[in-house]
Amino acid sequence: MATISLPAGTVGVSYGDAIPVPHLAAPYQWSISSGALPAGVTLSTATGKLTGTPAAAGTYNFSIRVTDANAQSASADVVMSVKTVPHPGATDTGLAPEAVLRAVGMGPGEVSSGPGWSYADGRVAITGAGTVFRGFRLDGFGIAVLANNVTIENCIVCAGGQAITGVSIENDANNNGAPITAFTMRNCTVSGIDGNMRRAAACVKDIYGSATGVLIQGCNLYWAATGIQAYAGQLLDNYVHDLVCNVAYGDHANGIVVRGGTAPMLIRNNTVLNGNGQTSCIALFQDHAPPAIANKTISNNLLAGGGYCFYGGQSGAQYAGRPASNIVVTGNVFSTVYYADGGAFGPVIYYAHGNAGNEWSGNVWHDGPNEGIAIPAP
Repeated sequence: MATISLPAGTVGVSYGDAIPVPHLAAPYQWSISSGALPAGVTLSTATGKLTGTPAAAGTYNFSIRVTDANAQSASADVVMSVKTVPHPGATDTGLAPEAVLRAVGMGPGEVSSGPGWSYADGRVAITGAGTVFRGFRLDGFGIAVLANNVTIENCIVCAGGQAITGVSIENDANNNGAPITAFTMRNCTVSGIDGNMRRAAACVKDIYGSATGVLIQGCNLYWAATGIQAYAGQLLDNYVHDLVCNVAYGDHANGIVVRGGTAPMLIRNNTVLNGNGQTSCIALFQDHAPPAIANKTISNNLLAGGGYCFYGGQSGAQYAGRPASNIVVTGNVFSTVYYADGGAFGPVIYYAHGNAGNEWSGNVWHDGPNEGIAIPAP
C-alpha cells in the first residue's frame, strides 16, 4: 500500500489539497477506510479533495480508498500534519510601525505631565479615570496605574533594579483605593535596563492581586524576572523572552504568573521563552490568599524553557480542600529549543487532570524528534 504525505495544515487556516488520482477509470468514489481526518477537515467523496479549517494541531494518520467505475479499487495510507498558528515575535509585537514617541522627564524637550498623569519622584503616576497614555518613551523609570479604565498604548518603558516594575497596576485612588476593574495595555515594549543587575522585577504586575478586566495585548516584554503577573482578564498575543534569574536578588524566573484567584483569565497566543532552567514559562500557583485558583484558560501558546514550561495550579496537600478547577489547557505547543524535555525537568507539573472542569487537549511538541506528537495529560 502506498503512503502519501500531504502538505501541512495550520490551525484556523483554510486548507485544500487533493489526493493524487490513481490510474483507474473515472468517475471515482473516495472514502476513509481507517483512521480519522483532522477535526474540521472533510473529504469529498466525488473529487478526493480535503477541505476545511483544521481545529487542532497534531499528526494525523488515516487510510483512503478509491473505487472506480469498474469497481476496481486502490488504497493509500495518508499522513497529514497540522501546525498551530504562527506565534508572536519581535516583528509583530511592541510599537506599531507608525508610532511617534515623546520622551517623558523634566529635561529640555521632555514632557512631564498630561491629561490624567504626571511625572514626579521617579515614576509616572496615572491618576485620571479613563486616561489614555499613548506615544511616550520612559527611560529609567516606570508607570504606576492608580485609576480605573486606563489605557497605555504604543509606549516604550525601560526601567530596572532590584524591586523595580515597569508598569504596576495598583488601585483606584479616586475610589478610596478600591481595586482596578478595567485596564488595557497594547503594543508596548517594556523591559529592564539590562539583563543583569538592572533587570526589572516584572515588566507588568498587578501589585495587590485584585485587578480585574486586565487586557495586555501585543506587547514585547524582556529583561525581567517576571514578564506579566496578573490574576484576571486577558493576556493575548504577547512576546515574553530573555527572562533574567538574578541569584543576588533571589529571582524566580516566570514568563506569566498567576498566584491564585477564581476570576476568569484567558492566556492565549503568547510566545513565552525562558532560557533559565528554573520556574516556568506560565505558572498557576495557589500562594495568594485565598489559596485557590480556578477558571483559567491557557490556549495556543508557544512555550519553551523554565524548570517546567507550565505549572498547572495544584501543588501540595495543603491545597487539597481547595482544588484547582476549570483549568483549561488546549492547543499549546512546547518547544525543545532550550531543553530536550521542553523545560529543564519536563513540559508540565502540578496539573490535576481529574479536577472538576479541567481539560488538557491538543497540546503537542513544537519541534524536536516528537514534533507534532501529543503531550499526554499529566
